[in-house]
Amino acid sequence: MHNEAYPELASVLQQFVAGVQNELGKNFLGAYLVGSLATGDFDLDSDVDFLMLTNAELSDAEVRSLQTTHIDIHALGCYPAEHLEGSYISTDLLNRTDLVGVEPLWFVDNGSTSLERSIHDNRWHVSWVLHEPGITIIGPDLKTLLHPVRTEALRSEAVAAIRELKSRFVAEIDRPLGWFNTRFGQSFAVLTCWDCAPSSRLQSSSGVIFCPVAGELLFRPFRP
Repeated sequence: MHNEAYPELASVLQQFVAGVQNELGKNFLGAYLVGSLATGDFDLDSDVDFLMLTNAELSDAEVRSLQTTHIDIHALGCYPAEHLEGSYISTDLLNRTDLVGVEPLWFVDNGSTSLERSIHDNRWHVSWVLHEPGITIIGPDLKTLLHPVRTEALRSEAVAAIRELKSRFVAEIDRPLGWFNTRFGQSFAVLTCWDCAPSSRLQSSSGVIFCPVAGELLFRPFRP
């Protein structure tokens, strides 16, 4: 995969996936890109969102081995290597709709090398990205394994996420050093509204894409 902003991306992904395959052996099933690389919003500040598919839940020994892999990749020293973020999910969990947002996965945060349990990627919008614009590095086409995400589930998760974002945003309005008073925090707010509501976007006659659900929930408190 060639990327003009980060020409090292293809090499990093190749080494990363090879390392994971080596550590997991027969338990490895596939490697996929999600997030901004898949949706087309990747920029110079984006992390590299991945999802690894396994045949079974990771064992303690496999987690320890993968920890070493993540440390080795991070040590490459380039931006893509230092900003990998993603999770490991088993085929058993792919279509467990009752466990979405509930069951934690083994997760590596942006900039970290430590695997921890988190529901960060066990979300409806991640499943949607996997099924729709997700990029397969290696492995089966997930459309053959993953059921389509219901619009109602995606919209409900989006509304909940935007409401949580709004409460954090409003709470910091009068703080001179608040997170949302930074350029990164403000960009995060806008992009979260964009990314978490793909089923709610509309296109105006001028060609501008917008999300009325996000706008209503986030900016209603500031209207006269």
